[in-house]
Amino acid sequence: MIAPKLENKSDDLLDIKKSQLEISDNKGIYETETELEGEVEVRNEISVVNSKSDNEITSQCTESSNQNLVKPILLCAMVSFGGFLLGWDIGTIGGIVNMPSFQENFGNTLSLETGTNYFTETTKGLIVAIFNLAALVGGITIPRVSSFWGRKIGMHISAVTYFVGILIQIIPNNNWIQFLVGRIIAGIAVGSYTVLVPMYVSESSPVKIRGSMIALYQLIITLAIVLGNLLNYFCKTYITDIHNNNTWRIPISLGLLWVAFVFIGVFFVPESPQFLAKVKYDEIGAKKSLSIMNGVPEDNILIKILLDDMFNESIERPNKTKKRFEFITGEPKLGLRLFIGVFVMGIQQLSGINYFFYYGTSIFNKVGIQNPYLTAIILSSVNFFGTCWSIYFIEFFGRRGCLIIGATGMMLSLTIFSSIASFGMHLKSTGVIMIISTCVYVLFFATTLGPASFVLISELYPIKTRVTSISICSGFNWLMNFLVSFLTPIITKHIGYKFGYIFVGSLVVGIIFDIFMLPETKGRSENEINEYYRKK
Repeated sequence: MIAPKLENKSDDLLDIKKSQLEISDNKGIYETETELEGEVEVRNEISVVNSKSDNEITSQCTESSNQNLVKPILLCAMVSFGGFLLGWDIGTIGGIVNMPSFQENFGNTLSLETGTNYFTETTKGLIVAIFNLAALVGGITIPRVSSFWGRKIGMHISAVTYFVGILIQIIPNNNWIQFLVGRIIAGIAVGSYTVLVPMYVSESSPVKIRGSMIALYQLIITLAIVLGNLLNYFCKTYITDIHNNNTWRIPISLGLLWVAFVFIGVFFVPESPQFLAKVKYDEIGAKKSLSIMNGVPEDNILIKILLDDMFNESIERPNKTKKRFEFITGEPKLGLRLFIGVFVMGIQQLSGINYFFYYGTSIFNKVGIQNPYLTAIILSSVNFFGTCWSIYFIEFFGRRGCLIIGATGMMLSLTIFSSIASFGMHLKSTGVIMIISTCVYVLFFATTLGPASFVLISELYPIKTRVTSISICSGFNWLMNFLVSFLTPIITKHIGYKFGYIFVGSLVVGIIFDIFMLPETKGRSENEINEYYRKK
């Protein structure tokens, strides 16, 4: 294979590589003596800097220039708004399928007692869960486009796909199959966002706040859940005609507005610098993108360090034969890393979080709580405010620490919930204890396990297999989400609240796995993580 040209910089970069080999044993940092020699010496310094952690690189560079992070944070938030589409579905669909107008319009079974249509538990579970199965497909397919055309193109394709899916759902009809098709198309789009957004933010955000910026994606999801619950509550409360289709059509239609924000916002962000450097070999474009996303001028030493780190790897890779299943058989231990990511994302769903967010309205309705829609608002609010703190906790406790602490807290609180709901229905305070234990459970998820899972898998893989590995991890997450959301109404019909013990068991397994298998990726560069697995 012929090595690609790097904007007429290939000869210079090859010379840099030779000079790096000559000074590889030198642990010092050369000082710039003249402006002419300074450019060469900055390049030479990279061989030393590349072995340092992200935090060391950042602290070294702050002496030369202070970063203005306002614009990078806003740009990351703009991209992370893609998570709003997922949160909006979680926050609305559980309440929508229980609305009388929705069941009357789409219900596939006629009640002989009331003469109205309704859904069987299997059909209701399918309407909710099919979105997740479609997201699995979307997370594996559309992101593949981003490997060739860029992350921005992938996000734009996803936005158009989502727009079509929402239109199909709100077109006046009485056929629940058509509504199902619309959810499938919208789900494909949202599934791709769960891969593309964390990937883009991980590749583009400033090094020292990378974990916080990925957590911001989770925060936006939780904000959408809260607003979705609120809109369901207001539509159910203030549209007095229970047969008015606007009670469910308004929440779904607003998806068109949200996806318009996403589509337009992506135009204002630069392409991922890692994609430009390591895939397109575009040094000029990568330098510009790094400058924008790190809040420093293009001639800043930080840009020189990060850029050379990217191109060093891209010089070596064209000379290596690409393996067909490199994401499994590749080194260092890419198969093990894939297994860890798949397990972590599976446990995130098998923790039972969407047992509450999808079916919280039904769960608390059964214990006599008068307005379960209000309870859903309480839980989603706890989720949102907890996620605000996660931005701090993820950097303080680290990714591994958050996952262990979160799973432990969720396991204990869910045990209390399942026990009191299964064996304490005769107690007057049962409903209150259930709500409190659920709030504690959601708080642990929001501050730790939920966002930390996304952060970990976005940092765990090298760019050569990142799209494939994150897509597989995300796909498994969606598969588990589908199983939980589809089986919940069916299983709870037979064993009731004892269903919660299944999630308790999953969390126990997750805690053991996290303790013995998880690496800590906080503050580590891609090269450092690779070196960790070479020694493992």
